[in-house]
Amino acid sequence: MSGRISAIASLVTTFGVCPTGSDINSTYHSLVLVEEKSVAPDLVITDMIMPNMNGRELIERLQGQHPRLKVLYMSGYTDHAVIHNYMLEPGQRFLQRPFTFETAAATIRSILDSGD
Repeated sequence: MSGRISAIASLVTTFGVCPTGSDINSTYHSLVLVEEKSVAPDLVITDMIMPNMNGRELIERLQGQHPRLKVLYMSGYTDHAVIHNYMLEPGQRFLQRPFTFETAAATIRSILDSGD
């Protein structure tokens, strides 16, 4: 498990959330969990740029089964660059790396508490 994934898994555990699939490091494994094993995630945290499929494409696939899926996108690119390169629409939740534990915690808590 990468250090970044491990840190986020530890963070969401502090909210009483079980980070199912926190060791997943590919879009394929994420899709298998949701599409074939019927896992219904409360929140998906994904990077924008990944091999084989970007974060937006992954979420579009997952939302086919879970239209109200809560999502947090991450990237080392600025939110301005991500939005203007068609990757993210205004209003979608985005966390720019690097981020502090406090910023990530507040963002994740806000998403989990939202009525969306």
